[in-house]
Amino acid sequence: MSSATHLTDSLTVLRTDVLIVGGGPVGLFTAYQLGMLGMNTILVERNHFTTKFPKMDLTHERTMEIYRKAGLASLLRSSGVPVTHGFNEIYATGLGGDGYHMAQIEGLSPKHKEKEENKLNDGSVPLELPLRLSGIVYERVLKSAVERLPNVYVYWGHKFEALEETEDCVYSTIVDPSDKRIVIKSRPLNMLLIHFISNDAAKISKHGEFWHLYIGNGAVVINQDGKNTFTMQIPVTPRNNFEEGDNVEEFINKKLGGWGQPSDIKVDEVCVISRWEAAVALADSFRSANGRVFLCGDSAHRLTPAGGHGLNSGINNVFNLTWKLAANVHGWGGETLLESYSKERRSAAELNIDMVRKAMAEIVIPRFGSIERDEQEKLVADSEEGREARRLMAEKFMLGDWLHKQLGITLGHRYRDTPVIISDTSSAEPRQSVADYIPSTWPGARAPHVVLNDGQTSILDLCGPSFTIVDFTTSGEQADEFCAAAEELQVPLKRLHLPDETHCRMIWERDVVLVRPDLFVAWRSSSCGVTEEKVKAEDILLKVVGKA
Repeated sequence: MSSATHLTDSLTVLRTDVLIVGGGPVGLFTAYQLGMLGMNTILVERNHFTTKFPKMDLTHERTMEIYRKAGLASLLRSSGVPVTHGFNEIYATGLGGDGYHMAQIEGLSPKHKEKEENKLNDGSVPLELPLRLSGIVYERVLKSAVERLPNVYVYWGHKFEALEETEDCVYSTIVDPSDKRIVIKSRPLNMLLIHFISNDAAKISKHGEFWHLYIGNGAVVINQDGKNTFTMQIPVTPRNNFEEGDNVEEFINKKLGGWGQPSDIKVDEVCVISRWEAAVALADSFRSANGRVFLCGDSAHRLTPAGGHGLNSGINNVFNLTWKLAANVHGWGGETLLESYSKERRSAAELNIDMVRKAMAEIVIPRFGSIERDEQEKLVADSEEGREARRLMAEKFMLGDWLHKQLGITLGHRYRDTPVIISDTSSAEPRQSVADYIPSTWPGARAPHVVLNDGQTSILDLCGPSFTIVDFTTSGEQADEFCAAAEELQVPLKRLHLPDETHCRMIWERDVVLVRPDLFVAWRSSSCGVTEEKVKAEDILLKVVGKA
């Protein structure tokens, strides 16, 4: 153990490259990434165990691509809901004997979508399928992966107390379970939730197999594992407030009965009951004033579950930041590269927050809003008037169809006004869409997934883990120039020469493309072709690693 001169000798002082505060999903993935990048890392978490709260349950396609590059996709997918299960969202008056099915948004199973998408190879489809996985299981899986890394040290049951940031390091004080203080010197809408298990799946799925089931009174049921694990959430009101001592099963059945008779579901186990606040917040910057503290996940942005952007955005933060930290520590990345993290990921967070606010205003609040008693009676009536009332209500419900159709955001967000991306001045920027992903190698965009001529290999699987220069020309001379410059600058660079991949070249739009470790495009040759363009490989590399 080493000590710091300005600290008392009574404190234990540990040294590390990076300290991570918070062992939730984003913190665990940060630790995993940094450990795999060869950095000594300490993670502290105040709780003694991983979460017992279900939290997130949807992992976007882009996040699964990140897990694939990190070597975690298969491990996580084996623990999640099988890809044969769909993403149906059902709206009903209730699950009681007089409950009616009002509307359904069809959500194809990932396996079914894969069959359809395999017919395409135009760069518009993701490399990975989405995943339904409860946060409870997710954290357990990540914890086991992190604890196998020899250079990552996890301190469970340790509270973060304070930090002191100097010009060359950060001193953080943590408190262990016995109240002993340890100093770590590092470099650089209220909702009620009841998580339960029930083997009465047939009764809960009365209106059909579902991912989300919306009850008319504002209750939502999430099928967490496609089997027998469910989460019910409902806005906290005087009528919905669960008090200590109340019968949980009776409360659940009353709320799931909606506007009609209570349901008759047997609750085999209550896992957790909690309350959470539907709030949105965004940090002014994702980096401290002195530059040695970085924010990821909930510490950087707070989102409601609408659209599933919270954890997914946090994982994208980590994948953006960790390679930049490693580049800086290993000497080939400059200060500007670290500066780019906050600019790039805060712009993504702003977009996600806009989508969350839109969802709250157009979908969540209207669905959870109160309905007059006479209207409730119409909706549960077995009459022509009742059928018409349910038809009109179904039309309103279907307006929320766009909520989980945001591939243009999850895959198509582009980094603009960032100091380590070189813009393309030879053509106009392609259009963007919320719902549709438009494949492009426009600098600042995620490089498109295209299957190569062998019919099996994705070009994205051939990129990384370092920068990759992709050259589609016959000679490959441009890639050679980049490799020579990279060797001189000691920047890790992979050469990928693909002269016969004409289809991929068409989708990728340019002869030569420089791809970052996070699979975003840093630079591409101009539309006039490399033979007509004077390219200075050294200047380009210095710019994209933050040393220009």
